[in-house]
Amino acid sequence: MVSEFTGRQVNQNRASLMTVFDSPSQAIACAKSIQHELKALKKNKVEIRMGINSGEPITEHNGLFEDAIQLTGWLCDIAADGQISISTQVMERTKGMFSKIQDKKNVFKVVSPVDERFLNIFMRAIQPALCNEVITIESLSKAIGVSRAQLYRKITSLTGHSPNNFIHELKLKKSLRLVLQKYGNIAEIAFASGFNNPSYFTKSFQKRFRSLPAQVLRSI
Repeated sequence: MVSEFTGRQVNQNRASLMTVFDSPSQAIACAKSIQHELKALKKNKVEIRMGINSGEPITEHNGLFEDAIQLTGWLCDIAADGQISISTQVMERTKGMFSKIQDKKNVFKVVSPVDERFLNIFMRAIQPALCNEVITIESLSKAIGVSRAQLYRKITSLTGHSPNNFIHELKLKKSLRLVLQKYGNIAEIAFASGFNNPSYFTKSFQKRFRSLPAQVLRSI
């Protein structure tokens, strides 16, 4: 399907697929088509989130499209299940096409440049917490340069979660990727995902994904 929209797959694993397109409009058209085709999977409780972004080949981090790729992943992280999260730059470059799409509010989450900058700062600040290091909301607010109340409002608006719940969600998503990659045993996966207690990790994983991590490992 991706090739029908001049898309080229550049990376794929059990949890995600990354594709590049010749234009943002082709990316949006492909995302809409995928969304339509995968509706049947919703009956099996399969979660589908997509992020669309464009960017310069070489940026401040010197990797090929590194900043664009990183932001695209974060756009997926803040999208609701079944939602397509896009940058303002993509929306601006596809105004004609975007204006014709029905039910835009439920399908798309458009992230403003201001929110993109905040998302970049926030996601970089919480990386230690995703690697088995505790981070408090107080220290996070200080690192970002906003008050606790501002942080709460901003993250809740962007993600639908409180800061603590969003970080917890990101840890669980990371743990799922590690399980699917057969990173190690349950304790190793728990610690690598920022959980200090494997028992608590197992309970949280089961509650979020409706299956024990050991069961997922055995099924791969």
